[in-house]
Amino acid sequence: MTFGDRLRQARTRKFPQQKQAAEALGVPIGTYANHETSSRVPKNDVVERYARAFGVSASWLSYGDAPQAEHTVVPLAGFVSAGGSIDTSTEQVEPGVEYEAELYVNVPDAVQAYQVIGESMLPVFEPDTVIVCRAYSTDFDHHLGRRVAIGTEGGERFIKVLHEGTLPERYNLESLNAGHAVIRNVELAWVARIAAIIPADEWQRLEKTGRQGEAIGRRRR
Repeated sequence: MTFGDRLRQARTRKFPQQKQAAEALGVPIGTYANHETSSRVPKNDVVERYARAFGVSASWLSYGDAPQAEHTVVPLAGFVSAGGSIDTSTEQVEPGVEYEAELYVNVPDAVQAYQVIGESMLPVFEPDTVIVCRAYSTDFDHHLGRRVAIGTEGGERFIKVLHEGTLPERYNLESLNAGHAVIRNVELAWVARIAAIIPADEWQRLEKTGRQGEAIGRRRR
């Protein structure tokens, strides 16, 4: 297999089309297409960027001399605190800075992740657990009785158990901690099913600045 063959194999795990991958990575489509045909070999920092995005090792991508890594890199969208409330102020939206969670397992449907802070979610979630969610949906009734990520029309976010409310098109949000009251008859904007729950020693936080993927905090392996 050539570099382009391996790149194409890795890319199709996440993006069916080259254009989708190029747009997600911020790479011109022509440049990316040349990399998949091996007519141009990218620099090492670009190879590492591709490897992180597609969940493979840079060594395997470059040389084929190491097995593909079963890792997933997903945006770290906020912190989960007491009562399952998600602190949206932790979203990294400032120009040039973005945090990601590198999971040491493959979670194909991962869209975004939330980090549990402190002991407020015990005994369900231990500190620094990462809750990985699938894509947003507005099919609320399909998720009744499930533990899900929720966004309200008022802009709040929670990890809660979803129940039908007593008013039309309204829902009750049950906390995972018995000490927190049920939030009743809430109008929802979206719901996202939990794809995986990752323990603290099975992921690391990455900071993307001018150069991609700098690890911050401790590496847990």
